[in-house]
Amino acid sequence: MIAPRTVYMARGGAESRGGIERLLSESGISMQGVDAYVRAFTHFGVDDARAVIAKAQLSAIGAHRVFVIVASSMTTEAQNALLKTFEEAPGNALFILVVPSPDTLLPTVRSRSQTLALAEESSSIINVQEFFAAAPDARLELLKPLLDKDDDDRRDTGAIMDFLGAVE
Repeated sequence: MIAPRTVYMARGGAESRGGIERLLSESGISMQGVDAYVRAFTHFGVDDARAVIAKAQLSAIGAHRVFVIVASSMTTEAQNALLKTFEEAPGNALFILVVPSPDTLLPTVRSRSQTLALAEESSSIINVQEFFAAAPDARLELLKPLLDKDDDDRRDTGAIMDFLGAVE
């Protein structure tokens, strides 16, 4: 059961939204309308955190304000910026952080969060069973999609974390 005025963290990525919506619905919390803030970020920085904090200060139209932040990576500065808001969540605000590896969050963020267990859905772009069954040289070929960079000359850290989580 999910309770308002709480911070949750979950392992996952954008594919986790359906599981989160089901859990919230079962708890009687709607993700519809202006009180629902659901965003996916490749890189969640301090400016993104400040935008969430500003929205959290607004009054809810309904019973709850729901913030679902799906982030492939989250800077230390962004996490620190969110801490005070997490400690003193305004109104009936509910925060759900979805990251590929919750262990990468600051200990202070983890200590203020409850773990939300979502159904295991591997989103890894590399099939782990196929990876381990392959010869060493074939494994290197399988890793190439993780090493590709995007238009901003960055690797998809979320995909890398998903793969490492699946290996674990």
